[in-house]
Amino acid sequence: MIKAILNGKDYLYALRFCSNEETRYYLKGASIEPLPDNSVMMVATDGKVLGALRLSYPEGMAWGSGANFILADNKELRRVCKAKRNEEAWIVCHDDKVEVYLCKGFHPDIADFSNGAIAGCVAITLPASAAYIDGTFPNWRGVVPSYDKPDSFKREGTFDTGKPFCVGIDPEQLAKFQYDEKPGVYFDWNGTSPAVVVNHDPRFIGVIMPMCDGIDRDGIAARCREVIAMPASKTEAAA
Repeated sequence: MIKAILNGKDYLYALRFCSNEETRYYLKGASIEPLPDNSVMMVATDGKVLGALRLSYPEGMAWGSGANFILADNKELRRVCKAKRNEEAWIVCHDDKVEVYLCKGFHPDIADFSNGAIAGCVAITLPASAAYIDGTFPNWRGVVPSYDKPDSFKREGTFDTGKPFCVGIDPEQLAKFQYDEKPGVYFDWNGTSPAVVVNHDPRFIGVIMPMCDGIDRDGIAARCREVIAMPASKTEAAA
């Protein structure tokens, strides 16, 4: 039985966000979540960043039915999915194995995979023991900020203390959200809570955890005075 069909490029993109910690083995891959409309959610996180792709049936040729599963960050899968020019890699997830097809010059249909071998493609097979992770992926939807309340996001520069706040973001983590074919990422400040990140791929949404233990606003003001001799503010001068 076929559990899901995924594009290799999408799989590689999702793996940017997965963990490499041995103790968090259940995060060392992408959660594949078949949806009722035959689309598939592919999600990965390392606890600091999260990336989620919704692969639709007609657009991404993603398809699935049944329970969620975790597709491992497997070196062999990575290698094969780095398709050469004019090739596309497709991952076909079965109950007992995972097959990768390298297709040249044409876009296969789901029926082609269901019928077995495809002319013009090279199939590489991994057993379930190497391709899947036996574990429970966390409830990732619980960390995505909600937009259903007026105060869900703090856009006015103040947090719940009413005082100005400063939040830092790790640039290496933020760079993972970059969509290769078009530059630029956009994120919505959420105080010192997780922030939503989007890019130019309309199928994608991400989350990044801010760093709350760095330089505060007073420290930044002090740096300005130290480096470029910026004068103290009127409030500071009056004090």
